[in-house]
Parts: sequence; C-alpha cells; structure tokens
Amino acid sequence: MHEIAVSCALMDVVSAEVRRRGLRRVTEIRMSIGGLQGIEPRVLVSSFEMLAENTEMEGAILAITRRPVRIYCRDCRTERVADRRFRCEACQGDDVKILPGDGMTVDEIVCQ
Repeated sequence: MHEIAVSCALMDVVSAEVRRRGLRRVTEIRMSIGGLQGIEPRVLVSSFEMLAENTEMEGAILAITRRPVRIYCRDCRTERVADRRFRCEACQGDDVKILPGDGMTVDEIVCQ
C-alpha cells in the first residue's frame, strides 16, 4: 500500500511549506494525481487523515483531482485524452504515445 508512503511525502512537503510561511494550521490541501499513478484517492485520504493526527494538518481536508491520461495519436496526429483502452477518442487509433504530466502535484495549501 504505497498510499501511506505518498501521505508521508505529502506531509513532509506541506510541513516544510507551513514552516517556511510561518503558519500554524492547515485547513485544506488540494492536489492533482495523474491517471497512471496507481493511487486510490480514498485510501490516500484515509492514510493522510490517520498520519495527520496530532500535527498541524489534523482535520485538514485532502482534496484530490484526477488528471486524465493524455496521448499523442500518430494516426490522426493530435493530442487527446485516452479512452479506457488507451486509444484515441477521435479516430479510435491505437498507435499512440502517452504524454508526460502524469505525476502528482500539490496545487494549493490553505492555512489559517
């Protein structure tokens, strides 16, 4: 279950930013996760909530946005969102290249 490791890394990033900004309490963390990351959002939220107890993040909302997988279709030479079978939605071609940008990002940290 790598969601716990992701939660730990997320908390490290947020804690460092809270200290850098001289803040005390985090109320919400907004993050984006690419479609190929293999992260189950509700498991990530649960592990975050458990690990955040007795920290400046206790009670904070972890809001997760899933980014779709984007591809370049060599058949119709366009960038598109991949369908469930990683084909081009426009031409149904399967000669595609998965585009970068499928990682995880912390988009916003909301503090009091």
